[in-house]
Amino acid sequence: MAVTILRNVARALTNPDGRVLIAEQINPDPLAPTDPSSGSPTTGNKPPIPLYAAFKDYAMLSIGGKERSLAQFKEVADAAGLKISSVFQDKATPHGVIELVLKDRP
Repeated sequence: MAVTILRNVARALTNPDGRVLIAEQINPDPLAPTDPSSGSPTTGNKPPIPLYAAFKDYAMLSIGGKERSLAQFKEVADAAGLKISSVFQDKATPHGVIELVLKDRP
């Protein structure tokens, strides 16, 4: 569903300099190395994915949504004809803003 929504937004971008901003929680990459002592994904200086994030993801499944990592946002954007141009995120929180532009932008 996310790809369909973003594809329609991309079609509506008549200005090649247009931007799409997604304000969302950005989870650590699920394929990142894991901490052998806990089995949790390692995230540099960030703690592992908190339990509330996993629960939120589970709750969102009932409406077809999910929390994504930056790599997963990249896949969704790519499928919709967009690409990530910038990511704005405070290191103290998992929330951020992902800026997308048209893939075929000059």
